[in-house]
Amino acid sequence: MGFYNYVVSMSLFFLILGFWSRCEEKLSLNRILTPNLLFLITYFAHLVPYVFALSSIGLLSLLAFFHRPRQILTNFLALLTTYIVIVVLFAGLRSFEVFIAKN
Repeated sequence: MGFYNYVVSMSLFFLILGFWSRCEEKLSLNRILTPNLLFLITYFAHLVPYVFALSSIGLLSLLAFFHRPRQILTNFLALLTTYIVIVVLFAGLRSFEVFIAKN
């Protein structure tokens, strides 16, 4: 998790936000798979921009909720695989902490 990984993942963070802001209203299968692939690459590059991107898109979805209430459900379903990755990550960290505490 060095500086170069962070720089690469920050550029991916801005790429994800730009792509999402351009295509969030007209989602198709291609427009759902592309951000998920970018999220996966960002996850393997560095964790911090990955969490920044997830929280930014979540915040943008909540802010758009007042104008388009159905949009938040669409955004959540479009990024479901990304949320599964973060849940598995935190579940793995918890099990690792329990394993270390027992030994």
